[in-house]
Amino acid sequence: MLFVVVDEAGRCLVALDEPGFDHGVEREECDGIVQFRSRENGFDGVRPATDLATARFLTGAGFVATAGVAVTLSALVTPWIGVPVGIVGVAVVGRRYVRQETAEVNVWNSRHRLLDAGPEAGIFGRAVMAARQTARSWPHLAPLVRLDSPRDELSTSLWVLAGLLRDHAVLREQVAELEQARVEVPERTGLRDELEDRISVVEDSRIPVYREIERRLTALETLAAECRAFVRDEQVVRNARRSIQRADLVLGRIAPPDPLAPDPAQDLAERTQAVIGAYRELQEGC
Repeated sequence: MLFVVVDEAGRCLVALDEPGFDHGVEREECDGIVQFRSRENGFDGVRPATDLATARFLTGAGFVATAGVAVTLSALVTPWIGVPVGIVGVAVVGRRYVRQETAEVNVWNSRHRLLDAGPEAGIFGRAVMAARQTARSWPHLAPLVRLDSPRDELSTSLWVLAGLLRDHAVLREQVAELEQARVEVPERTGLRDELEDRISVVEDSRIPVYREIERRLTALETLAAECRAFVRDEQVVRNARRSIQRADLVLGRIAPPDPLAPDPAQDLAERTQAVIGAYRELQEGC
């Protein structure tokens, strides 16, 4: 499964784990690709879907129990024992909760990628569209390709592409920053040659990343186009076969006409023509 969140500004969040939201979203699923449309700008309201409510409840219960033990010891023995026990207990319970929450956040951070509004987000949008078109067309191709669903292949390809696009965005922004610095730096500082060198190095790193992005995007869009063309051609063939079947039914119901069958209108026309001819001859003789 792959989860894609798009905000109002066109930014993308791509995740391997389902995200949770602090606000309303529109959800649309297409064979392993789940797309959310957020009504907010940015992803401040997006969080790991892992529910820490149980951990919070247990932590609160631990605090209450620790406080109870501390109060009991203070009342029955001495506060010099009860208070330190309470402090240590609260510290242990709090540390366990912080450790669990940190672990959840770290997992979330390693399993989601952000694409800011820009060319990279637009490219990823094209890739998602192509993948969804392929998934919608796949039921027609599954018996032919002998693969029930391409969800694993499409999800993996999109996840890798999201990582490449994120790296490309970092390199592209770095080039822009260096170029701006080259424009602004005074010539007397002697930094322009160094800036030119860094721009060249970063560009050399960016170009192969972009070429790989193009290759992967082309593969996804080519696959989608092939699937659409196959479905369209199959539909054309089915329509042609239905037309043939309807033609056969029509031909089977309609018998060919008998050229020897009497035609009253033709007989009347011939008689009328003979009468009119005789009438004209009679008038000409008078």
